[in-house]
Amino acid sequence: MADVPAVLEPVRSVGRMTLDAMRQAGAVTLFGVRGVAAAASPPWFIGQLGRQIISVGYLSLPVVGLTAVFTGAALALNIYTGGGRFNAEQIMPQIVALGITRELGPVLAALMLAGRVSAAMAAEIGAMRATEQIDAMQTLSTDPFRYLIAPRLLAAVLTLPLLTSVADIIGIGGGWVVATKTLNFNATVYVRNTWDFLQQWDVVSGLLKSAAFGFIVALTGCYYGFNARGGARDHPCGCLRRRAHLRHGLSHDLGVQPMTGAETPRLEWRGVHKTFGGPPVLAGFDLSVLPGRSLVIIGGSGQGKSVAVKIAAGLIELDAGEILMDGRQVQNLKGREWRKLARRFGMLFQGSALFDSLSVWENVAFRLINADRLPRAAAKERALEALGRVRIERQFSGLYPAELSGGMKKRVGLARAVIGDPDIIFFDEPTTGLDPITGRAINNLISEQVKGLGCTAITITHDLASARTIGDEVAMLHGGVVVWRGPASELDRSGNPYVDQFVRGDLEGPIKSVV
Repeated sequence: MADVPAVLEPVRSVGRMTLDAMRQAGAVTLFGVRGVAAAASPPWFIGQLGRQIISVGYLSLPVVGLTAVFTGAALALNIYTGGGRFNAEQIMPQIVALGITRELGPVLAALMLAGRVSAAMAAEIGAMRATEQIDAMQTLSTDPFRYLIAPRLLAAVLTLPLLTSVADIIGIGGGWVVATKTLNFNATVYVRNTWDFLQQWDVVSGLLKSAAFGFIVALTGCYYGFNARGGARDHPCGCLRRRAHLRHGLSHDLGVQPMTGAETPRLEWRGVHKTFGGPPVLAGFDLSVLPGRSLVIIGGSGQGKSVAVKIAAGLIELDAGEILMDGRQVQNLKGREWRKLARRFGMLFQGSALFDSLSVWENVAFRLINADRLPRAAAKERALEALGRVRIERQFSGLYPAELSGGMKKRVGLARAVIGDPDIIFFDEPTTGLDPITGRAINNLISEQVKGLGCTAITITHDLASARTIGDEVAMLHGGVVVWRGPASELDRSGNPYVDQFVRGDLEGPIKSVV
């Protein structure tokens, strides 16, 4: 770009800010349209809507009422004092009623809601994004927009007019108290003047404004929470900007051959490319796994292991290439078609990604209740059965995730992943953060569940003990491509320089340290 004269630099800065603001406005608008579309069509999550109505409406009553009573009282006092200078004290009831119903009631209720509710929505949804709970929801065949966003938008639109009605009544009442108790205004005259002066449109216009304000308040909080990045979770591709640059031909140079055989792979990545604005994370990634087999993907931090799995699970869009399941391309499936396909998945996330607001059994039964629409009683019985399979007794089913140890969270996550008898299970660093004994127990449980279900398993891990226990085969990922693939029993004698360095933990070799 040509250099800009210094005198024009402020103009360029204003132009950049204007373009950024327009992009942001467009993104928020599209988000709102998607939220309205989700709220306008089934399935509806009535329980979620009820909980949000209580949170947004009922719990906001004290602060809205307190603000309204003092606003009405102050407004009455100031109008009486100011009107007295023109001998117009008698219009005080009319002005108080008009000001509160048309303007102050909706605005003050919306401000209180923005301070108490919008920030809470952003924090709650942002925490769910950072801890992969929203990703988990998608793998459980549940649309996060329908479950999280639509109920909050509806609750705000429905409850803010009700809160405004309460604020109108309390605010006018506050003015009445000041007028009659402090200013010696006749109580009967005050009420009659207020009633006679107010017109229906004065009240209705205020309620319509409050509905619009409610939508804006909820939309703002939901948008910033849903699009939160960073924080408790790193970039999905880790330290991608510090990774080595390798080309697509590397896997062939190292003698890695595609799997052959007459059987159609259960899952296949074919020529997958993905970048996040920097060096490529996946650069022509090719890998496949047969039905009933357990494949472990190993590799250094930031080499794209999690990205590859999340692309296959529909959590990240690829830039180029294909994802095939049973020989069928699935990378372009959206909406209901993808959620139907996701019923074939199960996924155990690195941090377990349990829903903080739900009990253990509700976490396990989430898909059964919200996607399969199974009655809660039947879903609970199946959840308790799944918990028993991972060695969690019934008395722990009513606890919440915050009350569980790391190992128990992993087991609950495993029970949630297998409860739907999936064809494919993804395991994202299943033993990270666990002590060796607990890690071995989780590995054994995973092997037991995978063999019992006869499903296909894809595991990503740094833990070589996990790779040997869980996997039938191991694939080494480096530079966005597979540089070695072979039986798990061959890890220690692969003859591949990348695998040998990774297994031994040597500092010297083709893998460069990122420290």
